[in-house]
Amino acid sequence: MADFPAKRRLVADDLYSFRYVNDPQVSPCGSKIAYVETYIEDKKYRSNIWVVPARGGTPVKFTNGPKSDKSPRWSPDGSRFAFVSDRDGSNQIWVIDAGGGEALKITSMKSAPKEIAWSPDGQRIAFAAKWAPDDDLPDKEKKEKSDVNVITRLHYKTDGEGFWDGKYTHIFVVGAEGGKPVRLTDGDHDHSSPAWSPDGSHIAFVANRTGEADYTSVTDVWTIPSEGGALKKVTASLGPCSRPTFSPDGKRIAYFGHNLEFRGATLTTLYIVPAEGGEPRKTLADEMTIGSAAGTDSRFGDAPATLAWDAEGKTITLLATTGGTSNAYEVDALTGEARKLTCGEHSVYGLTRAGGMLGAAVADFLNPGDIYSFDVATGAWTRLTAVNKDLLDNVYLSVPERIAYKAPDGWDIEGWVMKPVGFRDSVKYPAVLEIHGGPHSAYGVAFFLEFQLLATAGFGVVFSNPRGSEAYGQKFVAATKLDWGGGDYRDIMAGVDHALALGWIDPCRLGVTGGSYGGYMTNWIIGQTDRFAAAVTCRSTCNRFSQFGIKDIGFHDADFEFPGVPWEHLDYYMSHSPIMYVKNITTPVLIIHSENDYRCPIAQGEEFFTALKLLRKTAEFVRFPNESHGLSRGGQPVHRTERLTRILNWFKKYLKPEPSEYAC
Repeated sequence: MADFPAKRRLVADDLYSFRYVNDPQVSPCGSKIAYVETYIEDKKYRSNIWVVPARGGTPVKFTNGPKSDKSPRWSPDGSRFAFVSDRDGSNQIWVIDAGGGEALKITSMKSAPKEIAWSPDGQRIAFAAKWAPDDDLPDKEKKEKSDVNVITRLHYKTDGEGFWDGKYTHIFVVGAEGGKPVRLTDGDHDHSSPAWSPDGSHIAFVANRTGEADYTSVTDVWTIPSEGGALKKVTASLGPCSRPTFSPDGKRIAYFGHNLEFRGATLTTLYIVPAEGGEPRKTLADEMTIGSAAGTDSRFGDAPATLAWDAEGKTITLLATTGGTSNAYEVDALTGEARKLTCGEHSVYGLTRAGGMLGAAVADFLNPGDIYSFDVATGAWTRLTAVNKDLLDNVYLSVPERIAYKAPDGWDIEGWVMKPVGFRDSVKYPAVLEIHGGPHSAYGVAFFLEFQLLATAGFGVVFSNPRGSEAYGQKFVAATKLDWGGGDYRDIMAGVDHALALGWIDPCRLGVTGGSYGGYMTNWIIGQTDRFAAAVTCRSTCNRFSQFGIKDIGFHDADFEFPGVPWEHLDYYMSHSPIMYVKNITTPVLIIHSENDYRCPIAQGEEFFTALKLLRKTAEFVRFPNESHGLSRGGQPVHRTERLTRILNWFKKYLKPEPSEYAC
């Protein structure tokens, strides 16, 4: 009989051992898939590009940059691929032969290129990059810059990027062998998502070329001759557009977008517009969430939203989420009927299609993700990687169990519960309620390291998708309008009651935590009820009045979620602010916040902590320097592990996860 190693409990430092795969790119003939693998080395993130046969075989590490290689994009004939790398100190575009060899650097931009796209003849590459007139001047002619920020724009900061650097994003074209990039667009506007027409004569892109870009999220699809020339506005949008893609005959452009019917709570859908301009046609008949909606703290790197025409221009392949799962769909370009290509209890979070094959990055509750191929003709999946097998095979994991329940007003809510590792039927366990951000995001079939660490430490975990969550239709996602802390709060608490009715959770040892909107809801909950014995609020907001002006995009909240600008609706904003109920709080609170968070600025954590301490409540404030809103997902590894450890220790202190044979 073979000897199998004994499993062990997962710990926060296991973060350093995980590997993350993303951005699968199928070669044009469908025979290979290039993808990005990210890992932690010397407590810093590194990434390389790997290539694997699409029908199975040994993955080959294809680049060896010392820091970060990403965004592989095959040339049209599959003989080369372009990628972005910081191997010489700054992110630039490189091209490498598909058979191996030395990579050729083809750009030397002042700002990092992104969104690279090959011309149909393989001779040129389009990309987007930030640019300012000073970029074209020799260094000796540039004026010395002051360290004083003079601000004139409304949208002057962005979480994760910091303060606006005075540059706008433009569309460039460069030869595939290198040379000086040609800037196609001009003006004080941002341009993105370059896409070539099939004959290579034009490039489509997205922009708001009005003076209102700071005040609205409206963008339009434009085209421009690929050699330079006059711009043509293709759409007259009422909302945001993204990912324009020409049909094979070049006569139509498909794109994702919506008309802001529910402002920031509007579901993105699929449109098709004549390439020469005209009335866009909403194509997707079903209400579904485009892309992968399932949140996770165990994914690194983003893949662009999938939008791929078939060779005849009859169907479009895309990725969408329904309930807790994400899969590939094929949409009839004429009728809008969506046919599910892939099925399964998983989250497909990266997807491309070429040569009759899908390349997919797929995650589930017990695996952060691996690369798969899917043969469209046979419907067969092939698993191509197992990047975390050695780790996952040797640690205990808890399998989330789906629950379905009714909200007090009859709405159907989906959620999950996780039993502690080592669960015994006769024991009552403490449990932690987890609340997602957004509110317009969602939980789903994806691996969550934080949840697994709680389970391995002896806690149950409860999480759900209350109204406002994506993946359940437009009415559901828009239901938080003018009702933060109302129906959403009752949905969440109904989930707690449903979990308690399962019989193994100790009602006296409940914890609550969440980040962003989940942090808001954590603050709200402990001001409304004393049912929770401990709380951890992360990157939260507590004062909706002040949040309006200090958040990078807070001024958009007045459009839909709240009734208007706060100085005209003071009572409403304050009545929906958790800080107004701070006197009611009896729960010990750990506040975790990033000092460079511009989405929920740290002033929100400071306000909440000051109020709690002034009232002599039990509270602790942990500030992470040099981190933004995404600390839990992409922060410095040493900070991510410390954050996880502090959350675990707080709940251990107040919920005491040692098994109890009785309920209090």
